[in-house]
Amino acid sequence: MQPKEEKVGWADSAKKANHLLFSELDVLMRALDRFLNIDNLAYSTEDLTSRDFYEELVTVHDTILRVLGILEIAIPENRRNAYWLLKFAETKLFSAEGRDDFREDIYRQDTSEKSLYSLYDSFINFKGVISDLIRAGTISYMSFLNIGRMIGKEIRENVYFNPFARSLNPEFDAIANPKISGIVKSIEPNEIRKYLSVVFIYLFRFLRFMRFIDIEGQRPGSLNVSLSILILLKAEITAFQGYAAKAVGNMIDQELGGCLKSISYQFSMENRRVYLQELRDIQRKKAYLGFRGKIENCHGILKNLTEQTVVQLAQHFRPEISGEEIFSSFVD
Repeated sequence: MQPKEEKVGWADSAKKANHLLFSELDVLMRALDRFLNIDNLAYSTEDLTSRDFYEELVTVHDTILRVLGILEIAIPENRRNAYWLLKFAETKLFSAEGRDDFREDIYRQDTSEKSLYSLYDSFINFKGVISDLIRAGTISYMSFLNIGRMIGKEIRENVYFNPFARSLNPEFDAIANPKISGIVKSIEPNEIRKYLSVVFIYLFRFLRFMRFIDIEGQRPGSLNVSLSILILLKAEITAFQGYAAKAVGNMIDQELGGCLKSISYQFSMENRRVYLQELRDIQRKKAYLGFRGKIENCHGILKNLTEQTVVQLAQHFRPEISGEEIFSSFVD
C-alpha cells in the first residue's frame, strides 16, 4: 500500500540533513525507556504501589511530544500528508482486507521509511492514550508500569531506529574531539587502546546526551524532557562504572588502572549528589524556580565531571595538554 517512490530512500536523506535531530531522537527514546523503569527514578523509601505517578506520566507525555516534534521535521511534509491520507482511507474507505494489507505493509518495516512511519504512528497513539490518562488525574503504579512496558516494547521492536540495537552506535557514539582521538590512536599496546577507546566513547556519549538538556528552558515541558535525560544519564553512568571495573580488572598498566578506579569513585560520589540529593523526590517538589535550578545544577555537575574526566585521562598519556585545548568552556 506504500507509494512506489518510498523506495528512493528519503529517510536516509533526512538523516543526513538532520543528523542532530536524529541524535536527539536516539537520546529521547533511550530516555523514555529508562525513565519508565521505576528502579531508575530518584525516590525516598516509600510504598511505590500506593504512589500516584501523575507527575511522572506528565514527564513522559512531554518527552513524547518532543519526539513527535522531531519526527514531524524528519518526515517531509508531503510524505506525512500522503501517510495520513492513507490512514484516513484505512479507517473510512478500505475494506477489511485492505486494512489488513495496509497494516501488514507498515508493520513489516522492511524499509527505514516504514520504520519512521511506524514510530510516528505509535507515538501519536501513545500521546492520545497518555493525554486521556492525565486528564483522569491519579495514575496508579500498575498503569505507569504497563505504559512503560508498551513504550519499551515499541521502541525495541522498531527495526531501523531502535536505540538499543547496539550497545555503542558508531553513527552517534564517537570520540568527538580530534585531540582525544589522536591520543587514543597512539596508545599502546592494542588491548589498553581498546579499553580506553570505549571509556572515552562513553564519556563523549554523556556529553552528547547533555547537549539536549535545555538549561535555558522556561517552559515546564522543556524541563520535564531535561529531567528524563538526566534519569537516562543515571543508568548510563552505572553502565560506565561497570565497564570501568572490567577495564581495571584487565589493566596491565597499574597506574592507569588506579586512574580509572579514581574516576569511577568520582562518578559514584557525584552520582549520589545528583540523584540522592538534588533530584530526590523532584517530582513532588516541582515549584518552578526550584525545579529549574536543580536541573541546571545537575547538568553543571555532570558536565564538569565528564569534561574533567576526559582531561584527566588525556593527561595520563599527554601531561602537557590542557583542558582548554580540549573543551573551549573548560572549568578547572
